[in-house]
Amino acid sequence: MINFTDEELIFAAMHHDLGKVGDLDKDYYIPQDSEWHRKNRGEIFKHNPDLQYMTVTDRAIFLLNHFGIKMSQWEYIGLKLTDGMYEEGNKTYYMSYNPDWSLKSNIAYILHQADMMATHIEFDEWNRADEEFNTNLTTNMKKAVEPKTETKQPSPKLSEKSQTLFDELFGEK
Repeated sequence: MINFTDEELIFAAMHHDLGKVGDLDKDYYIPQDSEWHRKNRGEIFKHNPDLQYMTVTDRAIFLLNHFGIKMSQWEYIGLKLTDGMYEEGNKTYYMSYNPDWSLKSNIAYILHQADMMATHIEFDEWNRADEEFNTNLTTNMKKAVEPKTETKQPSPKLSEKSQTLFDELFGEK
């Protein structure tokens, strides 16, 4: 059921990961200080152990509340449930055996699907970029070790006059 505004949908979408910035004093992500994790797992950042534990969603709601930003019921439901059942605390919203407690809006489903799709697309783009990087690296390495051979063959698209000039400059085949 579409019983929310576009603005409510956009607000929830934009703020559902706000908690990933950290709290008022500390960043959520800090540089990975383990060479092994950087090298073997590709982890450039790690979670800041000095932060009080909160889910990303709870921290987002805390930050919005701290700065006096009010939410509608649909913005709250959309923001809170964007992670779907990947977040343990969301199960009671999605798995209610009492029909009176079922979700009364589709905003959570829409945002969860959009977030999940964005995650898959970002992962595919990251993999594709990594594959392109490796392909380019391999190609460039092969070019670097291949013996250089100069070919003096004219382009097949040369006009007769251009071919004559080419032959005069570089000799015939």
